[in-house]
Amino acid sequence: MNVQVFSVRIDAPHLAHDQQQLNDFIASVELVQSDTHFIESDASYWSVLLHYKEKINLAPREKEPLTDLTQDQIDRFQQLKNWRNEKAKTNGLKPFIIFHNSHLIQIAVQHPKTSSDFQWIKGFGAKRTQQFADEIIQLLENIYLNQEELI
Repeated sequence: MNVQVFSVRIDAPHLAHDQQQLNDFIASVELVQSDTHFIESDASYWSVLLHYKEKINLAPREKEPLTDLTQDQIDRFQQLKNWRNEKAKTNGLKPFIIFHNSHLIQIAVQHPKTSSDFQWIKGFGAKRTQQFADEIIQLLENIYLNQEELI
């Protein structure tokens, strides 16, 4: 289960915007529980704590959107996909258990260079970062070095 905290400011210029952000988030997740607390101060607001689960999309999935990627990003994605498939085979797992294609696309686009860069990639918590970040960084560095040799 995940949690998210929102502040809903009650002053006129902010109220509608804050409510819309809260409503949009609630619509995108499976809400489990909510807790609220009114904070009184010079700029009073509602503090909203949401306990939620990610929605499970049962609709048929479309192919990953590779058309918006540069050729370098597509090349990185393909190399990451090959790496993931080998990792899955070695460990007797399905490839999606290691990473979904959407994770690999994010890595290919964001091209993380340090372990801390993985905090900006959806699906990477501390455990996954510790388990795979160094290996992925090395793979991306090797891809870059190979590209440089070709030039």
